[in-house]
Amino acid sequence: MKATIFALVALAIGIGTGIGLTQQEFSHEAVPVDVAPEPPGAPARPRYGPKVKIINGERYDFGTMDRNAHGTHSFIVLNDGDAPLTLTTGQPSCSVCIKVFQVAKDVLQPGERTEVKIEWDVKTSDGEFEQSGPLNTNDKIRPSVHLSIHGHVLDTVRADRSDIHFHDLSPNETANAKSISTRSANPIYGSKNMNSRTRTTKSSSTSHSLLLPRMIWLAKKPQAA
Repeated sequence: MKATIFALVALAIGIGTGIGLTQQEFSHEAVPVDVAPEPPGAPARPRYGPKVKIINGERYDFGTMDRNAHGTHSFIVLNDGDAPLTLTTGQPSCSVCIKVFQVAKDVLQPGERTEVKIEWDVKTSDGEFEQSGPLNTNDKIRPSVHLSIHGHVLDTVRADRSDIHFHDLSPNETANAKSISTRSANPIYGSKNMNSRTRTTKSSSTSHSLLLPRMIWLAKKPQAA
């Protein structure tokens, strides 16, 4: 029993002595660390990178516009990161409707702002209008931002039909026609009578069509005396 206790004590003393000698031997040696010092006045390294942010929203609602009217809007873009942000505009959803889609400044420093200008023509036969375009960035989280415009379409003058046929007129025969223009009171819920006037037209064939997309034409052949 005594021999076992003596052996354990001797082992503990040996381990302690070895640790102490090792610390004493290497206490004055420096471990090499590869750290390149920053030059004086150098900017701090970015921690987050570029970050794109649309200040006034990525979807613009213009409310109500007349059909075929022209509109314009500017999206405000902010670099909310700590590295330069690059911006480029892509292909819009409709090149016929979208006339202008361009960014004023293609590189933003941290904290800087710029505008993305969009101009459009309301060319649609529907009661609502929506078009869009991509804004491409070097933001790793948001490499592309979808900018869009939306609103209701109002027909200032509206026709229930787009043409009129004079079926019973002979060549060189004249007829009286009455036109009724209507103004839409609401882009969806109906219209009201605005004015009316009478017009005389002359037929050059047995049957022809007058295309009048903004009026209702009511034709009446003169009665024979």
